Amino acid sequence: MKPTNDLKVTFEALDSPATSTLLAGYKYSYFYINISKIDDTGNASQTPDEDDYTDLIVKIYDEDGDDVTTSIGSISTSDMSATNMGNDYIYKLKNEYITKAGLFTVYAKNHTSDSTDNNATIDVKQAHVECDKTPFIWVYDDNISATFTVTSEITGERLNGTLRIENMTWTDGTYNRTWTNTSDPSNDTLDLSDNDGFVNGQITVNDITANFLPEGEALSNITFWFKPELSDGGDGEWAKASGKVGVSVPTVTPSPMYASIGTITTITCTVTGRGTPLEDIYVGLDGRGISVADTNGTTGTDGTIEFSITPWILLVSQ
Repeated sequence: MKPTNDLKVTFEALDSPATSTLLAGYKYSYFYINISKIDDTGNASQTPDEDDYTDLIVKIYDEDGDDVTTSIGSISTSDMSATNMGNDYIYKLKNEYITKAGLFTVYAKNHTSDSTDNNATIDVKQAHVECDKTPFIWVYDDNISATFTVTSEITGERLNGTLRIENMTWTDGTYNRTWTNTSDPSNDTLDLSDNDGFVNGQITVNDITANFLPEGEALSNITFWFKPELSDGGDGEWAKASGKVGVSVPTVTPSPMYASIGTITTITCTVTGRGTPLEDIYVGLDGRGISVADTNGTTGTDGTIEFSITPWILLVSQ
């Protein structure tokens, strides 16, 4: 028999500034999942029948419809016991957190009713990381400083805690190197807390040397995780943060973009990084009738270099 859609679910997180909107990794003192039986107008009328109590089931689904009740944070099946509170059964979950960002649906059912069309939602937002210098310029940025700022996607306010920078290492007092595939668990990471100067959601990292890119790649990304500090000064849990900093080869812009075959053409190459002309960057041209060995050099103080070329095309007859 098809269940009656006369259950209603609401969700509330104590300590959250937006009731059902959570910060990934933050450990909340309580989650409240309220389940009531509603009338035809959608108002709570009574608790689900007492006989239904032992059959009451609560599930959390992600946007793909997958059951993620016990896989997105600290919630376990042992936590899912309800208390009869007037017109509600209340699941009161203590010191819980969710580490996966996204929009989740909270659904309830028993053997006679379910909460279809009356589900609750949980919107989990990330910490967001911005850097005042992006991208880092490969083999050009040498011992530079960059400031990282962490804010809440919920309120926009700065967050305290511990910032993890993926694919950046600490070697002999210098921040540098390795930017690779962030899905590789063996990647190097750099964790920065208040002991390292991460205060009021911000830290300046010195001596960054962008001297590595994966072979054959012109761009790779530094990404982030964040462990938020709790209101009582304790630690939350690690959760993926949004934001990224690219590590990129310099941008080379030739002018003109096209040269006629068999015609002497002067090509001006402008090299920039973060929108600024870059001096002393090696540039070489290559193509039909053009050899890097004959057309190469380094940019001047204005970030440009000129080449005079005569391109040609080789025709092969059968």
